[in-house]
Amino acid sequence: MQWALNSFKNETLVTANSKVGIADVLLGQADTVDLVVKDDVTLTIPHNAENTITLTTEYNGPIKAPITAGQEIGVLKVTIPGQPDTSHPIFAANAVEAKGFIAQTLYKAKALVLGQ
Repeated sequence: MQWALNSFKNETLVTANSKVGIADVLLGQADTVDLVVKDDVTLTIPHNAENTITLTTEYNGPIKAPITAGQEIGVLKVTIPGQPDTSHPIFAANAVEAKGFIAQTLYKAKALVLGQ
C-alpha cells in the first residue's frame, strides 16, 4: 500500500468550466464556440507523469447551429502512457444562434458554386 501512495497522486488536470477547446460552427452567427468541462477532471496519475499527459478534444464537426449553452458537443480524451485512456464530456460554453434565412441561402449558394 505504501508503494501505491508513493508512486501515484491525485491530480486535477482541468477545473470545472475551464475552456478546453474550440469547435467550428456551421451556419451560425459565430464561426466557433468554446468548449468546456462541467466538472473537474481529476485522475490518479503516476508521479512525474505531468509532462506526458495528452488532452484531446473529439467531436463530429462542424457543429450545425443553433447551439444552446451547455449542449454536449463531444469528449475530452485524456491519454497517460501506461494507463487506459479516459473520456470526459465537453459542452458548449455559450449559445450560438443560427444565421438568418438570407445569410443561410447565400452560404449554400456559394458552397454550391464553389463545390464545397
